[in-house]
Amino acid sequence: MKNKIDSPLRKVRMLLVLPFITMVFCAFANLGYNSPKLTFPGEIQSSQLVSGDVKGKVVNPKGEPLGGTSIVIKGTTNMAITDKEGNFILKSVPKDGELVFINSDLQTVFVKPDMRKAMAVKMIPNADRKDKINPLSSQPIPPPIAGVQVKSDDSSKKTPLIFLDGTLIDKAKMDSINSNDIASMNVLKGKSALEIFGDKAIDGVVLIFTR
Repeated sequence: MKNKIDSPLRKVRMLLVLPFITMVFCAFANLGYNSPKLTFPGEIQSSQLVSGDVKGKVVNPKGEPLGGTSIVIKGTTNMAITDKEGNFILKSVPKDGELVFINSDLQTVFVKPDMRKAMAVKMIPNADRKDKINPLSSQPIPPPIAGVQVKSDDSSKKTPLIFLDGTLIDKAKMDSINSNDIASMNVLKGKSALEIFGDKAIDGVVLIFTR
């Protein structure tokens, strides 16, 4: 008598369980199913490398607007220049990038980008040129002579990297630039040049921006 009672109950249980098992198998068999991706220590996900625009203002050691300062994303040729009010905007800056502020009269400054608000960057006097801060640093810096000349060592054929509005050019192209078209020119040498642009900058870097 007991077996007769258990048999219908067993059938009912099977009827309830079978649909659940079927659903589980279907879920894993579905081609649209994606297992969660694990992140290990030290790994950077693409979502963390979001880029955006960065804007701000650069001032000299006295707190005055500093025009003619070059801003470069370290390790790239993406660059911009501050206007006469010291304002700048740099597009497509990686969240994990580093901004480099270059002014020939002052120390090179390295700063992490801040995309949440306008940045305020104060430049620092050169240690060996404390008494030679350009009094016109609040304006775009003109070329020192009526024309642009970059001398190279003929014996070793050494020539600095030359960028015109963010594009790498050769010396012949530079010599053809009209000095009246130049808004700013900054020169970078030594360790800073190598750190920003790599081994190709061993002979220095010239950053030129036109009006």
